[in-house]
Amino acid sequence: MRADSTHEALRAGRRRDTAAAVGAVLELQRAEVLHRVNTGASTLVASAWNGKLRDALFPENQTTAREIGWRVAKDLGDKRSNFDPDEMDPWLLADATASAEAWNQKTAEDLEAELAEAEEQDGEVVAALVVGAVFDLALSSRLDRFSGGVVTSAGNFGGHHAAESNGAISKRWNVNSTNPRSSHTRMRGLLVPMEDKFPNGLRWPGDKKGGADETAGCKCSMTFIL
Repeated sequence: MRADSTHEALRAGRRRDTAAAVGAVLELQRAEVLHRVNTGASTLVASAWNGKLRDALFPENQTTAREIGWRVAKDLGDKRSNFDPDEMDPWLLADATASAEAWNQKTAEDLEAELAEAEEQDGEVVAALVVGAVFDLALSSRLDRFSGGVVTSAGNFGGHHAAESNGAISKRWNVNSTNPRSSHTRMRGLLVPMEDKFPNGLRWPGDKKGGADETAGCKCSMTFIL
């Protein structure tokens, strides 16, 4: 018996919903940063926004992990008795917290660097343009990549937890991208026991233990074998 955690149509919808939830927070950030710049205050106080972004991400993580988890559990014969989605919440909350902190820290660093470069030019007008450019990038390609990574991480964690709960004995790495990392290409179709890590040190695609070099923008998934 096998179960696939890919479900690309579902993941595409989850990426859109996650991006929308994060984007709403970023628009509030943009407004605050513009106000702070115009009043001469420091730009983005990342720590003040970590909780707000975490609170936006956590329910999105929950939905992604549950939707993938239920499908994996069903394919492995679960009658909704073995797989308990509430057991995943501590990990999902920690993942949302880490993701929020990393995002806000990068935004703060981008703002500081760009504003420092523009400091010698024409004051508030240039500062406002710089802030706008930083957030325009954050709300486009950067957010697309971020939301994709968040969904890959939460979805594969949910599938992994459901498979473990239903006695799966092994997991196979699936590559779904048309332009995957070379390290992921080498693992295409690789089968390992459920309790083992893959050769790149990850428990599942998107596992943050691998760092950004192994996880950013990853679209890989797994097949579980009972």
